[in-house]
Amino acid sequence: MNPTRHRRSTPFGSAAHTARVALLVAAIAIGCLLQAQGAASASSSEATLSVSDSGGKAAELLHRLTIPQAAAALNTTPAKLMLATEVTNATASAEVGELFASPTATLGEVLNLLAAHGISAEPLEHAINGLLAGAGESAEQLPGTISAALADLAKDGQIGAVASELGLPPAAVEAAHLLPSSVERVASMLDTTSEHVGSTLARAGAATRPLTASSPLAAASVERVVQGGETVLVGTPTGTGGVSLTTINSTSASGNAPAGAGVSNAFSIVSIKVTKAGAIQETVRLPGPGRLTINASMLKRVAVKSRSSRKRSLTRRTTLASAATTVSGGTRTLTLRLRGASHLPKRVLVRLATTYTPTGGSANTIQRSVTVRRAAGRKRR
Repeated sequence: MNPTRHRRSTPFGSAAHTARVALLVAAIAIGCLLQAQGAASASSSEATLSVSDSGGKAAELLHRLTIPQAAAALNTTPAKLMLATEVTNATASAEVGELFASPTATLGEVLNLLAAHGISAEPLEHAINGLLAGAGESAEQLPGTISAALADLAKDGQIGAVASELGLPPAAVEAAHLLPSSVERVASMLDTTSEHVGSTLARAGAATRPLTASSPLAAASVERVVQGGETVLVGTPTGTGGVSLTTINSTSASGNAPAGAGVSNAFSIVSIKVTKAGAIQETVRLPGPGRLTINASMLKRVAVKSRSSRKRSLTRRTTLASAATTVSGGTRTLTLRLRGASHLPKRVLVRLATTYTPTGGSANTIQRSVTVRRAAGRKRR
């Protein structure tokens, strides 16, 4: 072996190896830089979605309607909806029949009654979902159903409450012109992806089933709530026998947050119990300070004389008890004692409307139904 040649080859080989390593490191660095730039570009190009609805939730429409109104919006009859409940329990069947006979009872009250008796609402929800589907053309029928529901709610004076939940002025909701759409089209309007729109609607409770790009929706662009962004009013079947509206705001990553987004009015009802004395105890869990009110009411038939002196029977809702208090948050239990309990029927269906208004935020109401059985009087000896 030539020692001189060996000494020359070693430095030359080491330099080549170092150069190759340097080139490889440079290539990796450039690749990482390009990848980071691409990721930054993708994240900046995709809009950030937020739900401006009260508490970040969708506003349910169909359950607020009276049963005749809901039947008309679905192009069916109250009798067919009643048959779809499939109630076999005699007691529950009588109470369901009483609700369907009332012109003021709502579809939500029927669902609450079924839940109170432990009866599955799936048959009724399945029937309503089938009517909403419109023989596979829900994209065409959905805007008309929502418009009809909004018109009925406006007649009943409820459009203001719906608009408040949606974070929009009442005029904007009344003027909104909903058109047949899809998840993909709404994503294009909001400059984002179909997956992003689907996950946003799912988080808001607007849909309980997975949405695809072709899933039918109803959509309308409304006035901007967030500066520099787009606002779309989205209607969708909830999958639980109803339809909902959701206000979705699209902003850049540096955009402003929607007004009122920091105050949550989302709360939950932990339990509802009826004591042996007939009092109602409701326990709720609240996210923060505010005002809590509970109103208990029942349907009552009253006799009214007409101009021809003939008596006719009408069903009206009568308040039985109410409670209100200022709360600091956490878990709280309120007790309601029904007025005139001794004159009530032995078994009465009571509707509880619980409203939580957070400090600096808007009100949110949850309705439940509970059956109260009047305690039997003591026997005389």
